[in-house]
Amino acid sequence: MLAGAALHAEARAASSLVADVGFLSPGHRIVVKVTLSGKGPFAMLLDTGTDRSIIDATLAHRLRALSDATPGPGAGTMPPRGWDMRDLRLGHLRADSVAAEALELGRISARLGMHVDGVLGYSFLVDRIVQIDYGRHRLRFFRGSPSWSGSESVEEEMTVDPSDPTPRFAARVNRREVLLLFDSASSHPLTLLGAAIPFLGLKAAFEAARPDSAAGDGGRDPRRVGRVPVVEIGPIRLTDAPCVFGAESYGESWDRKTAAGTIGGALLDGLIVTLDYSRGSIRFER
Repeated sequence: MLAGAALHAEARAASSLVADVGFLSPGHRIVVKVTLSGKGPFAMLLDTGTDRSIIDATLAHRLRALSDATPGPGAGTMPPRGWDMRDLRLGHLRADSVAAEALELGRISARLGMHVDGVLGYSFLVDRIVQIDYGRHRLRFFRGSPSWSGSESVEEEMTVDPSDPTPRFAARVNRREVLLLFDSASSHPLTLLGAAIPFLGLKAAFEAARPDSAAGDGGRDPRRVGRVPVVEIGPIRLTDAPCVFGAESYGESWDRKTAAGTIGGALLDGLIVTLDYSRGSIRFER
């Protein structure tokens, strides 16, 4: 009886699977290959923290002339212009049109250490069910909710603010309940707002953390790199978690209705994260 139910669940999940593709992981991010109007493949960064998707301006002009003007030289020198991606294919998934903007992406490519041709953001993800398998480096898309896997699993309500599409969900940091953001394009494991540190009982951890040499302006380091005792998402416990502490607003008041910080792929090694934009839920499995 149980075996039959399990087989039925597997068959249902397989029938709802739309695409299953591998991804590269520069700096714990997600880069996949797509085609546009039959051309490519092109490398695209998956970013749950951006609204409109982005196409590199030089590539956009080569594929289809921009309506306003040709892109200017140099990274980041031209303003964004509308350029919808047409006939986008990612494995067996097809999107007739994805709202996008044409921008120079040289700086993003430099940060990633590899060339990227675009960014797939909320305009691509909206209403989809997408699963990120960090352990196997697989990205999957489903028509319906996939079967559960892993011995530790939890599904939380996922909210998306109209002004910021980064998914929000409930978690516990140092055993305090807070809202966190999930940013698939973040290279950091966990970042915390300076204003949230006192509420989280992490003053000692903040003081023990070292200045972040990768940040700073004029010799000042606005962030510190350290660790927090535990991050909990349902039954999943991530102990001695590496963390980037924000220092800019440290000691200021913090609104507990806002997110205390952001989780990135570096904290989720070995986990499966399923974002169901159609139902407003996010699932973590290990």
